[in-house]
Amino acid sequence: MTLPEKTAVIGAGSWGTALAILLANKGFEVDLCGHRPEQVEALRSARENTTYLPGFPLPDKVRPTADLLEAVSGKPVVVMVVPSHVYREVFTRLAPHLAPDAAIISATKGIENETLLTMNQVMAEVLARENPGFKGQLGVLAGPSFAREVAAGIPTAVTVAANTIEGARFFQNIFHTERFRVYAGTDVIGLELGGALKNIVAIAAGICDGLGYGTNTRAALITRGLAEITRLGVAMGAKPRTFSGLAGMGDLVLTCTGDLSRNRQVGLKLGQGKTLAQILAEMEMVAEGIKTTRSARALALKIGVEMPILEEVHAMLYEDKPCGEAVQSLLGRDQKEEIEEAELAASEFCIPIKSVNHNCHPSGLYVAILFSIHYVLKAEQLLRQRGISLDVVPVPREISGDCGMAITFASTQLAEVQAILDAANIVLAKIFHKEAEGVFHEIQWKKQ
Repeated sequence: MTLPEKTAVIGAGSWGTALAILLANKGFEVDLCGHRPEQVEALRSARENTTYLPGFPLPDKVRPTADLLEAVSGKPVVVMVVPSHVYREVFTRLAPHLAPDAAIISATKGIENETLLTMNQVMAEVLARENPGFKGQLGVLAGPSFAREVAAGIPTAVTVAANTIEGARFFQNIFHTERFRVYAGTDVIGLELGGALKNIVAIAAGICDGLGYGTNTRAALITRGLAEITRLGVAMGAKPRTFSGLAGMGDLVLTCTGDLSRNRQVGLKLGQGKTLAQILAEMEMVAEGIKTTRSARALALKIGVEMPILEEVHAMLYEDKPCGEAVQSLLGRDQKEEIEEAELAASEFCIPIKSVNHNCHPSGLYVAILFSIHYVLKAEQLLRQRGISLDVVPVPREISGDCGMAITFASTQLAEVQAILDAANIVLAKIFHKEAEGVFHEIQWKKQ
């Protein structure tokens, strides 16, 4: 495989700088783009990121720049490493200037607060609007990888994913070195959720350490935290086994135990009695888990996934719940089986169900398509991209069985309902990567 000569890394924090050093040492010419001109000037003059990654000189092939459009124009590979809360803003600015066949990979670990979308979902949404002719590849990089250790060349293993294995292998070849081993796969949503949600568990781990609890507590928290991550991930269409790998258990263990973990440090200070406002005032770098806690909780509530650790972290961060009380709330929950058979069944049988007829809209013709919760959000995103107005509503358990979510479409004409069903079949084909003709062959509608 012939690799391109030039890349752009968008985001000059510690992780972006570490990846720029990695790529430059591999022989790429790297434009490292920072958003503050004074920071970029400091990078140029010192040839080192003295603020976020001190002690690691920038290779000659790294060119710091504050010009976002110049950085990405014509680049065959772009690495996005900006915080999740500004990701959409930055990507919207650069999207029209991307090469039509560029490969864009996200190394950001978070979930957008306003939309509850992952970074790849944000990029897909923005590209559909700002660069509809884009035919390139989107991907994600995740796994246990502290920036300082990567920059120092300490042996590290990560994983990349794209919608096709060919795309994933392209990204694998871009990043793989003798000291930075890269695995490839196609579970994009699994990698993104593993990377985002482990930061929340790391805050909880830090809190337990700050309270003076021992390694028993930390081990229990990591294990049950992984169960929560897997539960939400599977509900969004991820593969359960992904969370046993580098982007799941691997990244979770690192972030919950390593002293370089910013999210663990946030929890440590909370457990020691500091307020969130005090902690944020002391921080120069972003701890993604703070914002992700809000979006992940909203996502879990939206699709009906139980996440008690997440719930208590949210209460401590945003409702001033004392850390000790939060621990007692977790320990005082009802006793239950560790691995419930219903959860195992749900993770293995993620299939949509045919359209059902029930009262979802107050007026007009409608069709309600009942999905397994494992696919409802992906279907919602794809249908919105097609310009279809829709709602996602809960469905009574006596109708839905174990699924519980429906995408409903309000309409005024039967012909429009048929068009919506046709579009839904196209969406299913995208979800399952195969033909789904006739899945929704029955039109069920009524006048309310």
